[in-house]
Amino acid sequence: GLVPQDEELIIKLIDRCGGILFQDDIGPFDSDTDLETILFNIVVDGQLTSIQGTLVDCDNLPVENGILKVTSDDGNEFFFIEDGDFSVAINTCPGTSSFTISGSNADASQTIFGDEVEVGVFDISADVGDVTTCVDPSVLPDTYVKVTLNGDSRIWDLEEISGGESFAQITQNDLELFIRMRTIFPFDSTSINLGFFNLMEGQNDMVDQGTFGIVNFNGLFNLGENVSVGCVGICDKINVFVEDIGDVGGYVTGTISSELEAVNVEFISITPGGVSFYPLEPIGDYLIEVEFRVLRTQ
Repeated sequence: GLVPQDEELIIKLIDRCGGILFQDDIGPFDSDTDLETILFNIVVDGQLTSIQGTLVDCDNLPVENGILKVTSDDGNEFFFIEDGDFSVAINTCPGTSSFTISGSNADASQTIFGDEVEVGVFDISADVGDVTTCVDPSVLPDTYVKVTLNGDSRIWDLEEISGGESFAQITQNDLELFIRMRTIFPFDSTSINLGFFNLMEGQNDMVDQGTFGIVNFNGLFNLGENVSVGCVGICDKINVFVEDIGDVGGYVTGTISSELEAVNVEFISITPGGVSFYPLEPIGDYLIEVEFRVLRTQ
């Protein structure tokens, strides 16, 4: 990574509970430098709990591909589960008395988690039994984005996404809309980056200030395994319909639609900080629609 030249620096490795695992003075550097391998001892300050169970679908059958989410005061952890059965060790920070677990069916059309199950951290080993991934498809999350590409749809719960943000704000009487998310799960490596300016309630045609980009690396859409659709700068083919602008703290809802070129891409990397890919041959022009509900912050 980049660091200031000719400056004395301190490097720290910090665990999820805020404890310092490693600290050292480094620099100053006047040229590219390799710090080589850093060795440190892992110290577990919290409570370790082992949990076992099975992720099941709406028919109470084990899900072939699923995600187990663990939520505590320390944040969220996600585990990819195959064939339903899971056995994972959870380390919670000092002062945490319990955490909740929930599951999502990776093969469903919604990245939404089912009912939560509470687990006490003092249960050194807990068998939680069946954890349902079943959700009511008619009940949408508070904030979400639904992408339909060539007739194939998928819904993401924006509050459940690691490395995601979404909001809308009124600036000088104009609406600015931002939806950014990156999922890095094994079953769903998807990046969505939508940003539009100078919007008004109702129909907005020929948006000349915006960014529209959707990249998927796991074949969730039926166009191919690794697909990119989007434009940057002058997105003059995109129609944005703002259905409702709520009060601050409420929601902004609407749809975005366009016919854009889809391109096969070669996956390089996807992280919470960005997505990298190399474009290959075009697939063709396809209709893409985005339905959204995001929080208004200003």
